[in-house]
Amino acid sequence: MLYSEDRPFDHPILDNPPWGRREVMKAALLIFVGGVVLIVLASVFLFLSETDPAAVGGLSSPLLFGVASGLYLLVLLAVYLFAVRRANGSWKLLGVRRFDWRWWPALAPIFFAQMAGMALINTLLVPLFTGAEFENPQIEAITAGMSLSPRDLVLLLLLIAVVAPVAEELFFRGMLYPVLRRRWGVGWGIVLNAVIFALVHFIPLLLPGLFYIGLLLAWVRERSGSVIPCIVLHAIQNGLVVIGIFALVAT
Repeated sequence: MLYSEDRPFDHPILDNPPWGRREVMKAALLIFVGGVVLIVLASVFLFLSETDPAAVGGLSSPLLFGVASGLYLLVLLAVYLFAVRRANGSWKLLGVRRFDWRWWPALAPIFFAQMAGMALINTLLVPLFTGAEFENPQIEAITAGMSLSPRDLVLLLLLIAVVAPVAEELFFRGMLYPVLRRRWGVGWGIVLNAVIFALVHFIPLLLPGLFYIGLLLAWVRERSGSVIPCIVLHAIQNGLVVIGIFALVAT
């Protein structure tokens, strides 16, 4: 197995993070309340501008893009306030740290397993339970049936393939996982981390696939001792999804 320069099983941040359940709950509350405020402000804007909500468009629209960007900034703010500050300002304790260089070539087969597993779950497992062919709900969420311009593609890649992976991995694998691990151990910590990761995306059809991805990313966090490989894997997958959707609506 590959390990970071400090074995992750003995790494103090995984064994005993300087933040706990209370800080995680405070962070989650800040994100939730802030998200509600953003949605209310967006709704007020639509009302005052007499804009039909159906005409807003998908995530590529300025309004929803702004709401999503604000939400991810809230995640980063919550991580900073309730984890980084508890760690005396050190992002390293969240897993933003060096790791064994052999993880770089190892990311290729891990990413293959990530994409292959997601594809099998979506094409075989999901239809088995839904009785219908799998259709990615992210397509409608991003495009709302509209075409995407090259400018839209660049902005969506920035948001979904850069900002989102950084924010989500810092929160789920950097802040949340060590707390779950300390309370429930490695195995259940990974499972619970994946469950929470899947649920908070609020996309029922993608729950099995998101759970699988959550398992894999938490395992990588555990083995590497760093969130950087997790961010890389997450970013590449999200980027490919955005590019795939762009290519699909362009045809």
